[in-house]
Amino acid sequence: PDYAELSSQFRGLQGPVVNCSTCCEIQSWDVGDYFAWAEKQEANANEGFLYLKDWHFVHACDSANREVPYDAPDYLAAP
Repeated sequence: PDYAELSSQFRGLQGPVVNCSTCCEIQSWDVGDYFAWAEKQEANANEGFLYLKDWHFVHACDSANREVPYDAPDYLAAP
């Protein structure tokens, strides 16, 4: 993935990040920072395991008054 582009595009949006090395502690991160971390993680796999869990992308974009770059089909869209 182009982590630099993802980091740039989604900086300022918040998402839940799970830290599996601390018994699944969940923190709110800036999603841009998460993708910057992921890019560094590829080079150093010993820093632990974090993942972006159940990020509500459309809701995050709406909350930040950003345009959502796609439309989900009605059967996939949340009410």
